[in-house]
Amino acid sequence: LAVDLFNKMAENLHLKVDWAEEVTFEGTIPGLLTGRYDAVCTPLWPTAARAREVQFVAPEFYAELGVWVRADDHRFDGNLARINNPDVTIAGVDGQIEQAVHDEQFPKAKMQSLPGGGDPAQAFLNVMTGKVDVTFVDRAAGALFNKTRKEKLRNIADKPLRVFPFSIAVGGNEWRLKNMLDQAVIELQNTNYTDRLL
Repeated sequence: LAVDLFNKMAENLHLKVDWAEEVTFEGTIPGLLTGRYDAVCTPLWPTAARAREVQFVAPEFYAELGVWVRADDHRFDGNLARINNPDVTIAGVDGQIEQAVHDEQFPKAKMQSLPGGGDPAQAFLNVMTGKVDVTFVDRAAGALFNKTRKEKLRNIADKPLRVFPFSIAVGGNEWRLKNMLDQAVIELQNTNYTDRLL
């Protein structure tokens, strides 16, 4: 999805994309700050901490954060506050949204931190195998995970824990590049290209 969106933006801008490097989420901002590339073209969730170092382009689309548990686990149904308990373990990737949600909403629960460069699907696998009780991942990723597994997880949030924009990041002083990409994103939305692709 991100590749298709960015290639279409570049086409509309009459630019050629040089896909220079594939990086983990923890490596995206440092690589941008050291000039290894001009933009992080995979959509990131803008946070205040990240915005101190980089600029975020107009959101490409939005994602809803769900609360995922094993299909047979009903302990938290109708009462997410029960997650905030020392007997509950939450899985998440270091420095990502799961950690922020834990710290702000469920600080009494234990946090099983996965390495920042690891596969985010590991959090789902740890819930599925009973190593942890819950994880917080966007609804689309959870649905995709369930499509490929016999044993299913379920999202127990009646409404999203958070709704986050997915945005491209550019260097803190790259105003011209940000403006170009802002307009390219808006153009894809106005022509319904983004909706059709989604």
